[in-house]
Amino acid sequence: MIHNYIKTLDKEKILNIYKNKYIEYILETNTDYWDSHEVIFNKLTLDNKDIKILDVGTWFGFIPAMLNYHGFKHVTCTDCNDQTGPEINELKNLWNFLNISPFELKINPLEKFTLPETYDLILLTKSNVYWKCDDVVCFHENELHTQWQVIGKDNKPWTFFVVWNSNEWKFFIDNLKKYLTPTGVAVIQPSPFVYNWKPDRYKKELSLIDQFDFTDLGMDSYFTIKNA
Repeated sequence: MIHNYIKTLDKEKILNIYKNKYIEYILETNTDYWDSHEVIFNKLTLDNKDIKILDVGTWFGFIPAMLNYHGFKHVTCTDCNDQTGPEINELKNLWNFLNISPFELKINPLEKFTLPETYDLILLTKSNVYWKCDDVVCFHENELHTQWQVIGKDNKPWTFFVVWNSNEWKFFIDNLKKYLTPTGVAVIQPSPFVYNWKPDRYKKELSLIDQFDFTDLGMDSYFTIKNA
C-alpha cells in the first residue's frame, strides 16, 4: 500500500520543493522506512473508503496523501508548526504539492487537547509526540539550555529526549479515545519505541501498553486502542 504509493512520487520534484536528507532516505526505492507502515495497514485491512481518518503529526504529509491516492474520501491531518522550526515554509510548499492541509495541534503531557470531530481511525505513526524535549537540560560553556539535538564529531545528529511515563500515557489515551467513533481504532507508534530497551526501568509503561493490542517490531513497535 504505502510502498507502491511512494514509487509513484516524483522524487526530483519533491526535493526541488523541499531539499532534505531525511526525505531523500524515505523516498529511496529500497528504503526500509515504510516497512512498519506496511505492517500496520495490512493488519488494519481497510475496505471502507468512507471512514473518517486523522493522521496526527503528519510531518511531510506522505501518509494522508497516500490515503487520498488510494481513494479514501475523508482524510485529515495535523502538524505542530512551532516544533517544525525555520523550514516551515518549505514544508508548507510540500503540503501544497501533496494537496493536504494539516491543522495545528500541539500535544503536551497531562494537558487536554481537543479535536474537531470523532474519527474511525486515528494514526500516530513514527510519532515523536511523546518526546519531552523541554525536560532536557543542556549545560554548555556555563550556560543552561534546552538544546536537544547536536551534531557530533561523527558529523551526524545526536538527539536527546525524555519519554512519557505511564501516567502521561494513560492521560493521553483517555483523551484520545473521546475522539474515536464507537467502533473507532487508534494506532500509536512511539518512535523510537524505547520501553523494551530497559524493561526494568519502564515496567509501568510496558504494563499499560500490554493492555492493548501490541505488535512487537523492535524500535518500530506500536499498539492499537479501540473504543468498542
